[in-house]
Amino acid sequence: MKRLDAVVPIYNEQDILPELDARLRSVLSGLGYDWRIIYVDDGSVDGTGSWLAALAIEHPQVSVVHLSRNFGQQLAIAAGLAMADADAVVLLDGDCRIRRRLSPLSSISGKRVTMSFMRSSANEKRAG
Repeated sequence: MKRLDAVVPIYNEQDILPELDARLRSVLSGLGYDWRIIYVDDGSVDGTGSWLAALAIEHPQVSVVHLSRNFGQQLAIAAGLAMADADAVVLLDGDCRIRRRLSPLSSISGKRVTMSFMRSSANEKRAG
């Protein structure tokens, strides 16, 4: 069976992680593919790293990369991509500030994935 890795960079997002993780695992579980979530903790100082470590112990489909300090989103994504080894990789924002929903992935063909993101409101802006 084809496998999908979702790479999610995270920085100081402890408060929204339970909702983010539950929503993401729910969507991925319904796709009909094997999957894994790779959370990259980009040097968080708010308890995010501890929460993610406990999550990875509880759920074998979750992996965590802990960076030693805040390197920024691009390097966090690069760290997640270095760990990814699936047939396809999806990059997702971890901040949930813009409410997005992952539409069903229509196919994984080779390394190509068809997907889309939609804002819940055309007027919604990313906070600060």
